[in-house]
Amino acid sequence: MKTRHVLSALLLTLSLYACSSNITRLSETEIEQTEVEKALTFANRYMEAQVKGSWYRFSDEATPEMINLLSETTQKNVAQSVQQQFGHFESLEFAEAWAQQDALLTVYRFKAQFSQSNKKVELRVVLDQNEKIAGFWIKPWMDVLQ
Repeated sequence: MKTRHVLSALLLTLSLYACSSNITRLSETEIEQTEVEKALTFANRYMEAQVKGSWYRFSDEATPEMINLLSETTQKNVAQSVQQQFGHFESLEFAEAWAQQDALLTVYRFKAQFSQSNKKVELRVVLDQNEKIAGFWIKPWMDVLQ
């Protein structure tokens, strides 16, 4: 139950952010490849820890709020829910990036493949202006950013 509340709060936060912010899709030339790699590395390591039945141990790559929000208990609960919905994590590919006009946050969207899902699943990593992980979501893929 607590996991649902955390996931709902995360989704609500991003939805409010996306609706209230002036956010635009970045062209290939506007995308910072080092940030894509940072987001991709985090997402892969996070998911690989889940596959191994472990949890991702943050260092200094995330904001204090994210580190507190994604505790060991929360991660394990989320992993169980994700596995029930989609199966085991298999792969991840970069899809697109979005940014606020003031560049405080950049959203990196990845399409993930899971063993029991024939549809793509989104892993979304948000980096702040200091390139710290400020948001992370796992949800069914939607072509339009929501």
